[in-house]
Amino acid sequence: MSAPVAHTAVPECLFVILDVPKGPFFQEIVESVLALVNLHLVSNSESQFAILASSQSAPNVIFSTFHRPNGISLAPVEHSASISDLIRDALDRLPTGRETSCIVSAFMSALCMANKLSRLTVTPMPSRFLLLSARPVASGVSEFVNSFFMAQREGWPVDCCYLGSDSTPVPFQQAADLTGGHLLSWDLLDPAYDNAAFPTAALVELSVPVSVRRVMPVVPGRAAAGAHNAIAVDTGKTVAFGFVCSACMAVHERFVHKCAGCGTELSVIPRNPG
Repeated sequence: MSAPVAHTAVPECLFVILDVPKGPFFQEIVESVLALVNLHLVSNSESQFAILASSQSAPNVIFSTFHRPNGISLAPVEHSASISDLIRDALDRLPTGRETSCIVSAFMSALCMANKLSRLTVTPMPSRFLLLSARPVASGVSEFVNSFFMAQREGWPVDCCYLGSDSTPVPFQQAADLTGGHLLSWDLLDPAYDNAAFPTAALVELSVPVSVRRVMPVVPGRAAAGAHNAIAVDTGKTVAFGFVCSACMAVHERFVHKCAGCGTELSVIPRNPG
C-alpha cells in the first residue's frame, strides 16, 4: 500500500492557458499538462483548476472543476483518471490548423474566473496561472500587459512556458517578472533538447504550490494609497516608457504624485524591495 500523500500546501486554483496548434508534439504537450494538473491536485485534495484554450472558433474553457449554474462555485474534484480522459476528449475536439494566437482573450477570461472565485469565501483560494504557448503574440500586447498588472495587484503569479523556435516574446518575460512567476523556454524542434523528457524537465517545477515555494514581490494592496509600475510598450517602431497607476491602470507619460484618472496618491515601487 502506498503511503498517504501529505497535504502540506493550502488549496490553490491553477489556470492553464494552452496556446498550442494541433500538430507535432501536441499530444506530448497535452500529457505534460495532465501530469502538471495531477501533481497540482495531489498537493491538496481541495485544490481546483481550469484549462483554457486559445482558439478563435471554440470556447475558451476546455475543462474546469467549478460548477457554474449561477456563476462560479467550488466543487469536489473528481478522480484524476476521469479528469484526464475528459480533458483529452475536449482537446481532441479543438479545430485543427494554425490559427492566430488568441492567448490574450483566453488569459483575460481566466483572470475573470479567478476574480469571481476570490469572492466566494471569507478566505479566498489563491490563484496561479500557466501560459503555455507555441505562438508569437501577434496583437493585443497592451491589453496583455494590463492583464499582467491586474495579476500583480492581486498577488497571482503567472508562469510562462514558451515552446517556439524563435526568441521568447517580451510579454511572457514581463508576465513572469511582474508577478513573481517562472519563465521557461523550450524549443521542441531543437535536437539538443530531449523532448521525451519535456513533462519532467519543463513543468514539474511549476507543480510545486505557490504557498510552499514562492515569495511574492511587494506590490500595492487595495488601500487608498497606490503606486506606479514602470512600463515599456513596443509599438513596432519605437519603445515608449511611462508609468501605470496600480489602482486604475491609467498610463502616465511621466511620474505624477496623484493619478489623473482616479485621484490615487502614488509612489514608486522599488525594483528590488528590501
